Amino acid sequence: GGRYARAAAERAQALAEAKTTQATARRMARLGVWRYDPATGHLQWTAEAADLLECEGLPASREALIEQTADNDRYRLEAALDSAVAGGRGVDVEFTLWLRDDQPTILRLQSEAGAGPSWLIGAFQDVTALRAFEDRARYLAEYDELTDLPRRRLFNRLLGDRIRQHGRQHWSITASGITGLSRVNTLLGINAGDQVVATFAQRLKEILPRNALVGRLEIDTFVVAAPVAAVDGPADTHEQWLAPLARSLSVAGEEVFVDFSA
Repeated sequence: GGRYARAAAERAQALAEAKTTQATARRMARLGVWRYDPATGHLQWTAEAADLLECEGLPASREALIEQTADNDRYRLEAALDSAVAGGRGVDVEFTLWLRDDQPTILRLQSEAGAGPSWLIGAFQDVTALRAFEDRARYLAEYDELTDLPRRRLFNRLLGDRIRQHGRQHWSITASGITGLSRVNTLLGINAGDQVVATFAQRLKEILPRNALVGRLEIDTFVVAAPVAAVDGPADTHEQWLAPLARSLSVAGEEVFVDFSA
């Protein structure tokens, strides 16, 4: 009897540990279960859904769900639900949901084909952090983080778009390099060099016309594209915006003069 009791106790402990592990995995993956009854429009969510999504409660009906969905996602969500129900298929849709006033939640709903004659049951996942990470990765691939300026590939694409839009417009394209940046890095440190680059980029943004396009090509090199009124206009344009760049700047408590070439 004792052997069977111990075996039963071990099975119960193993089952409890498995449930705890699954619950932990669901919480870390921000996963839960949802159920939708199209006949009544009723929505059900797992008990821990509100805690998982850090909100007071989730919409209990399709109407409420649509109402809390971002405007540009509503039609797509409704179409996904209607298609799944009408065709007896599952649903796989991602949309932005306003569960709190301060921050939207990007939710993914998935299900297999209807588990019953008229309802859907499946998993939901909060993919907000995942999408933010992906957006950040895309941003870092296209933009320079220090200056928030387009990198070379994006700059070329943006310039190509501008030229196609304004085919008859003349453009002035100038590469401007900070000379002596390595000397600043050596004497005052890498942070000081970054400050020089960031300040130089900010000054470029401030003095250039609004229709100019600026990018960071290399560590110490920027590129500026600006429309000009005539073929011989670039020289005049350069005079207008190159001179203010020569002002000194304060770096690490010291006044620093940075030369540049264009």
